[in-house]
Amino acid sequence: MPRFWLLWIGCCWITTVAAQPQRVEIGAIVLTTESQAESVLQQLKAGADFAEIAARYSVGPGSTNGGRLGFFAPGDLRPELEQAVAQLDEGGYSYIVAIDNRYYILTRFSTVPIQAPEQKSSPLFTVLSAVGILFLIKLLWWLFKRYIPIRQFRRLNQQMYQLHAEGKVDAALEIALTLLEKNRQYFGDKSRETAEALSNAAFLHDARGDSRAAEPLYREGLEIARDRNAGHGSPAMLKFLNPLGDIYWGWGDYERAAQYFQEALDINRKQLGDGHPDLFQGHEILAQAYQQLGDIEKSGFHHRQVIEIAEKHQLENPAIVSTLNALAEQQRLKGDYTQSLALSLRALEMIERHTSEDHP
Repeated sequence: MPRFWLLWIGCCWITTVAAQPQRVEIGAIVLTTESQAESVLQQLKAGADFAEIAARYSVGPGSTNGGRLGFFAPGDLRPELEQAVAQLDEGGYSYIVAIDNRYYILTRFSTVPIQAPEQKSSPLFTVLSAVGILFLIKLLWWLFKRYIPIRQFRRLNQQMYQLHAEGKVDAALEIALTLLEKNRQYFGDKSRETAEALSNAAFLHDARGDSRAAEPLYREGLEIARDRNAGHGSPAMLKFLNPLGDIYWGWGDYERAAQYFQEALDINRKQLGDGHPDLFQGHEILAQAYQQLGDIEKSGFHHRQVIEIAEKHQLENPAIVSTLNALAEQQRLKGDYTQSLALSLRALEMIERHTSEDHP
């Protein structure tokens, strides 16, 4: 709570002390025809000197002084001119402003704060100013302390990616584990940065064939991603769900693999919509998982989804042949030989389409 009040007082100081009204020094070139104004604007954009152009062409005040009109506070200029000035950066040129058969091209020379009448500061104002300055000092120190480790983390991440790309997985893993500990200490165990570090370390463990070490890291990262999204499915969870499904599949635990693959598919379906081509692989792996578990109904459902997506998007994938054959076998076991034969013929037709006639 004290930090909240310090932040509030600091913001009050910034808005009341630092944000003062400003006066802007304006220059103008005033011309009599629109075509001449367009020509002059092109010259300015090409790098011509504003003061020289003003002295040569301007028919307005300030032409002998490089086009300088003086300093103006908000509300001093006509609305058309003030609107054009408001869009200018220092040294930039405005669009052509037409007023009373004259054509203005404006520039902004400098900006100075409006000096308020001298008055005695109240004790409260003095306290607010002091606290505001203290707040800014603490904020700058906090940003500085945060910036240094983040630079170090980025450098280590770059080294880790480079080592992995060079095939030096053990060296990359060593850096990944160092980064994991540093992220825990600096950002906290439940932070997004720690979840990312867990994903990297788990991936490298898995890459060197140590799925037993990768699995708990993936699970911890998944719990962080789940908690940060209040239990709702989020794309951030996919980097943990799919690898966990692959690990349990490799261990022969098809039931747990199916749970993770199903959750990943549900998230993708929510993001992409039913029938999207990127759902093809998710349905395919779930069809195989449920087939391993002996759940013919669920396996058949996902096999049919694979075929529907393939037909809708005209996909040509070897997995479609396997899917057709698997569905044909399921229909045969149910005694529906007509449907089984039709599916087998579709699979054969696809094989023939992609092989030569003399293929064994």
